[in-house]
Amino acid sequence: MANPGGDESSIIESTWGSVALATAAGMGRMCPHVNQRALVIDCCDALYPTAKEVHVSAPLKKLATSQLKHADATVKRASATPSALGLKGIKLLEGLPLAVLEELARQCGWRRFAADARIISREAVDNDVYLIVSGQVRVTAFSAAGRQVMFRDIRAGEWFGDFAAIDGHARSADVAACEDTLVAILKPGLFWRLLDEHPPVRHCMLKRLVGSVRELTERVYDFSTLGVQNRVHAELLRLARQAGVKANVACIDPAPRHMDIAGQISTYREQVTRELSAMAKQGLTQRSGRALVVTDVARLERIVSEVRRTS
Repeated sequence: MANPGGDESSIIESTWGSVALATAAGMGRMCPHVNQRALVIDCCDALYPTAKEVHVSAPLKKLATSQLKHADATVKRASATPSALGLKGIKLLEGLPLAVLEELARQCGWRRFAADARIISREAVDNDVYLIVSGQVRVTAFSAAGRQVMFRDIRAGEWFGDFAAIDGHARSADVAACEDTLVAILKPGLFWRLLDEHPPVRHCMLKRLVGSVRELTERVYDFSTLGVQNRVHAELLRLARQAGVKANVACIDPAPRHMDIAGQISTYREQVTRELSAMAKQGLTQRSGRALVVTDVARLERIVSEVRRTS
């Protein structure tokens, strides 16, 4: 290119550089595991094949260097060091000797996922099992019309992906990180070996499966017999118990979003907002900072039990 230091070249250079960096940054957010430095170079080659002929100004070079340093840091954060200490907090592995956990830590894959990153896609054919070392994930599915159905949130110490590992079928739901999340990943063969060789793991898995059946049975019953108001009551009671009840009071922190409750009980956000407002007026709930406090859990339990008994 003639006169690389001229005004026309500077405009082309700045435009090309900005577009390349923006494109790479956008793709990097969607694919955090990809080598970001290579991604920027590929974008440069694709968007401006003669880029080598363009003189890159100092400000743009500084911006590119900053972006690449940030990208490299993102790649480093996406990987994680195997840790037996991290596995000690997983309920499925409770009671296993430290030597077994250390060996298992070396055999697992370790990944970090940023908030909102998808970990599992519905209908995908992979069948790994994920142990949540830190963070939290959400299990959902979307209808053909785009409506979201939310199944549950899974916290640190729990695991997911075991259904596909057991029956070999495609994934039944989407799983995304609610916050920065670290997982240890078991291949199906390693998961089955754990079940075969360690009875405590097998017993924990059986209890978890039975618990899932009971939970789903209760939800189907509620959907079939309860109105929206009663389903909101039942969901809030479930969240209160999950948060922990002390002196008949439960503090759900942070407060659940109305749209998330709506996704859990198959209704609309506006209806949830209306019912929660009514509960506050009845003295069942109150806000405290970012938390939602259930002020009388026993009363809420009586309401839910009475409705289920008479429905």
